[in-house]
Amino acid sequence: MSGNTWTNFVKDFARENGTSYMEAIKHPDLSVAYKTHKKSVKTKARQDNFEFLKKSAIEMAGHLPTGEPELKEHENIILQTEEINV
Repeated sequence: MSGNTWTNFVKDFARENGTSYMEAIKHPDLSVAYKTHKKSVKTKARQDNFEFLKKSAIEMAGHLPTGEPELKEHENIILQTEEINV
C-alpha cells in the first residue's frame, strides 16, 4: 500500500468501519486506535529485536572455549613470582 503509515491507517480504519476517508479522519476513536496500533507495532519490533539478540548471544556463547584458558609464558612467570613472594 502506498502512502505513509498514518494515511494507510486512516484508509484501513475507514474501510473497517464502512465510511469514507474524510469521515474516518473526524472519528473520535481514530487517534486512540492509531496510538494503540503504533505502540503495539513498536512493542513487537522491540520483542523481535530482543529475541534476535538473545538468539545471537546464545549462538556466540556456544563458540566460546570452555575450561581454563591456557596461560602465556609471561603470565606463568608472574604467577610463579607471586607464589614465591607469598
